[in-house]
Amino acid sequence: MYKCKAKDKQGDLICNREFDEEEFQISNDEDKCILHCNKTMWHKEQDTIIGKQIICDEGLYKIFYSLLYETFKNSSKKELKLQAIHFPFNLLNSFTFSIFIKEVNPNELYMGDCKFYGDFVLSTVDKESLKLEKLNIFNIHSDYKFTLSSCDIKDLKINNSNLNSLDIQFSFFDNLSIIGSFSPNDYRTIKNINLIKIDVKNECEIKELEIGELRINSVNFSKMTFEQLNIKNNLELNKSKFEKRLDFFDVEYKGELNLEKTLTPNKSSFLQLTSDRNKKLPIQVANRETARIIKDSFEKQNNIIEANKFYALEMKEMEKELKFFKKPFEWLVFKIHGMASNHSQDFLLALFWILNITFVTVFVQFELVCENSFVKLLDRFFFFFGGLVFLGYGISKLRENFRNIVIILFSIINYFIYSNTYIDDSSLKLFSNTLNPFSIMTGKDELSSGILLYKITIAYLIYQLIISIRQNTRRK
Repeated sequence: MYKCKAKDKQGDLICNREFDEEEFQISNDEDKCILHCNKTMWHKEQDTIIGKQIICDEGLYKIFYSLLYETFKNSSKKELKLQAIHFPFNLLNSFTFSIFIKEVNPNELYMGDCKFYGDFVLSTVDKESLKLEKLNIFNIHSDYKFTLSSCDIKDLKINNSNLNSLDIQFSFFDNLSIIGSFSPNDYRTIKNINLIKIDVKNECEIKELEIGELRINSVNFSKMTFEQLNIKNNLELNKSKFEKRLDFFDVEYKGELNLEKTLTPNKSSFLQLTSDRNKKLPIQVANRETARIIKDSFEKQNNIIEANKFYALEMKEMEKELKFFKKPFEWLVFKIHGMASNHSQDFLLALFWILNITFVTVFVQFELVCENSFVKLLDRFFFFFGGLVFLGYGISKLRENFRNIVIILFSIINYFIYSNTYIDDSSLKLFSNTLNPFSIMTGKDELSSGILLYKITIAYLIYQLIISIRQNTRRK
């Protein structure tokens, strides 16, 4: 006789059953029974209706589930614990485990440290939903798809597991939690999570995981928390309803968030939903409605600073929606507003325009006195002003930190070029007199159409400068 010495990951003995020579010939391991032995050799490539697949020998598959049932059929009706069991895979009998659970009929199911050799499915049997008080799945490592379908479970917990794909669909829960760990020695990742047409009555949380793609489609949540997540490729919240709360805490997602088809509650927190690990960049939005929803959530919290960021994103998305040939004047206003101050969010950008437009204007005024040729003067004006507009538009599209450095450096260089020309205005006397919006009104000079246009432009930019400086306290 042989005795199973299977242990969990903590080194504790979990199976002490004796098995005979016949079972040893199948398990090929004197320290592991059929339930806990390595089953790699049980699987071979076979022809199926969908092509060649690696599946378990049919005879060995039946022996495994027969022993599984015999071992646990007399378990307490309250709970069933399956630890460190190696589950074989047979494509033609994917619901065998669901049948086993229905026959044993536990109230609570615990699965830990198990290994799977193919897709795992826990689903309805004979059109009856699988009902459990608790389902706790922990320390599971699988390179295959893990599916829960047509279940009615009060409390579902999936903890400390590395999975290739997790699908939960057409099910009802009171509470649902999917929790990994960001501990350097105990890192967890789920490449794809798909929640499809499920209802969570109380609380749902997804925490401490690295996720490739997270898709939530046609789901009803009462309270939803995303926490300590790094979502690599795709975050989809489509046709879903969050009734009471929706919270993002320390969530990094570099893609574009789309909430256009999502019903969000009055109480939502997007403060720590960012597009970089340093939490300096706000989340990118896919459309204007998403920016408006997030802006609105911050305004309800009286967080004007963060609301302003998404106000700017909302304006940028509106700018994308506008077409020149349909609404040319509105399109022009939004373009100018964005270029002038990033929609009243960047005072350095407004200052850039004030300084450099004034440099060009003073230069052109001086040339107007010295230059006899109007054509040459017009050429120079379009050359300098056109170049400034082209450069300013490019600068306005840069990322904030890099944009600020470029603005400061360019303005300093422009000052040295300006002050060292034959204008001789290193003290900026001409510059200051020109910049003053009311200087022409108190002097004896006449107001030309060109100077009038300049004064209007500067007045607008000064207004944008003031609004942009105040944006950290209020938007209007």
